[in-house]
Amino acid sequence: MKADIDLVNEVRMGDRAAFAELVRRHQKPLYRMALRFTKDHGSAEDVVQETFIKAFNKLHTFEERSSFKSWIFRIAINLSKNVLRSHSRIEVDLEDIQLSVVAQNETDLVFKEVRDVVDDEVQKL
Repeated sequence: MKADIDLVNEVRMGDRAAFAELVRRHQKPLYRMALRFTKDHGSAEDVVQETFIKAFNKLHTFEERSSFKSWIFRIAINLSKNVLRSHSRIEVDLEDIQLSVVAQNETDLVFKEVRDVVDDEVQKL
């Protein structure tokens, strides 16, 4: 079995089958890691797919200071964090929110309305 770095060098020389081998080796562990981050199967699959696309397109930037595995996992971790950030931005339309008033406060509102009417009538005098 070839080492990851040998496969990386083959991919750099144009061998797409070598990249397919890298995908086969790392797809399941990347998926499990992405699933732990995102807690969603679809998002985890998207993260893994984006990871391999990004790795393929940026393979020329891989400097071999670390292993290919840790490089590709770092890509997946960053993409997983991006997914979490995008999911945490929840937009709420204030028109859709119904406000309820507690019964005790309803009494206060009625008294306030009565007081406002009385004040208005006193002002007219």
